[in-house]
Amino acid sequence: MSLNNLAIDLSTHHNQLGVLSDLNQAIKLGHDILLLHPQGHPLRPTSLDNLRACLSARYNWLGVLDDLNEAITLGCEALLLCPPEHPLRLASLNNLGLHLSTQYKLCNEPDNLDEAITLGHEAFLLCPPEHPLRLASLNNLGLHLSTRYNLLGEHCDLDKAIKLGRKALSLCLLGRPLQPSSLHSLASRLRA
Repeated sequence: MSLNNLAIDLSTHHNQLGVLSDLNQAIKLGHDILLLHPQGHPLRPTSLDNLRACLSARYNWLGVLDDLNEAITLGCEALLLCPPEHPLRLASLNNLGLHLSTQYKLCNEPDNLDEAITLGHEAFLLCPPEHPLRLASLNNLGLHLSTRYNLLGEHCDLDKAIKLGRKALSLCLLGRPLQPSSLHSLASRLRA
């Protein structure tokens, strides 16, 4: 467990101070941890997700497509290990959907966008109204649908995206912290 804690601390240090060597070391430790948590180990889903998060952060930092591709591979494996009642399933659905949507934008593979929408829809259905990830689930699914509207011009996608954006805004009005991205996303969809 101490390897995992060190990897998390290094990743946190990178997130706060932007020290790339910390993130690289966290990724190396994450790979080592996966060797210690083989298939069937109860901590494998968490280990996969932690490494996925580090690779995603490095992709966001450096833009190396291999990091995004590995994050997607790890996210897929983590999702397979997380049945509907698993505490990591909702976050896994949201994260993998975001990664696939990003990959679509880079590689122009519509199947990735369709899969992102499928995952986003499952996350939305899995997320009860009072859940702290409800706002993120609404925003993510709306973003994916809006992206597909821009690709295909299907008004039903835009209508659904606007409806989700309004639901997200209503959550903010009910006392959830206001996310500027929620307002921006809704405004962009209404302009379309």
